[in-house]
Amino acid sequence: MASSLNKVRAGKFVGNGADKKVILGFKPKYVEIMNVTDQSDYKKSETMDDAKARKEIAAGTKTFVDSVSINADGFTLIAAEAVSAKTFHYVAYESKSDC
Repeated sequence: MASSLNKVRAGKFVGNGADKKVILGFKPKYVEIMNVTDQSDYKKSETMDDAKARKEIAAGTKTFVDSVSINADGFTLIAAEAVSAKTFHYVAYESKSDC
């Protein structure tokens, strides 16, 4: 079975009300962004339409929103979601495990 080293990056940022572009150095296949201030998260895979991401709030409600795009070198969270003074954590994977 072929195997390769997958790149994984994790980090955090504080929103400032503008689009937040995170440079990873690779195009992720999957990104999860957690708004730790409001206890909500965004999940985005490369197979989802354009900027669509699944958003889940603390109460468990899930919706699809136009909030996250995957770029050649990272991802972008749009300004409407990257609210000023909110803390976000993220994890991004370059490729899926073949195990």
